Amino acid sequence: MAKHLSKSAIEKIFAKYLKEELTQLIKPYSLVDPNFYLIIGACIPKDNLLLDYKTSGFSKRLEQVIAENASLKYILKEKDIKLDMPLFNSAVIELFNKLFRSQRQVEWLFGKKYKNIVFVCHSRLDCYSMFKVIKHIYGKSNCWNLHREKLYNAKSPLVAINDLIDRCIH
Repeated sequence: MAKHLSKSAIEKIFAKYLKEELTQLIKPYSLVDPNFYLIIGACIPKDNLLLDYKTSGFSKRLEQVIAENASLKYILKEKDIKLDMPLFNSAVIELFNKLFRSQRQVEWLFGKKYKNIVFVCHSRLDCYSMFKVIKHIYGKSNCWNLHREKLYNAKSPLVAINDLIDRCIH
């Protein structure tokens, strides 16, 4: 990502990585073991419903980050990494929006044998809030967080702004 890439090139690279990572974590659809995988998307942080409930103790620094990065979902944890974050965010958001809009796009990316992958999102809820809603609807014993169980040790140079909001608003 150090060289200048077009938005479509970043989207293709990220789609390849997404497919590689998810196919390691999930199993193809089977009538014998019918597991479904919901890939939960997040809203744009400035639209996050939780911001309607922030208190006076809400981080001024986080408020500034949200204001300065109004169209971004992800920011870098470290300042020494050089990456065109608006372009990166735009490419990633566009890829996920395609997957949220059409099951055909999901089948194109993962293949027909993975018809048990469903991409869901809400315009005002972040991933964690959506997961809580889904868990409430389908039951705690029927839902588990693969990210928390399988990727808890993964170190990422990115942080989701919505995750920061979740930490500040209870």
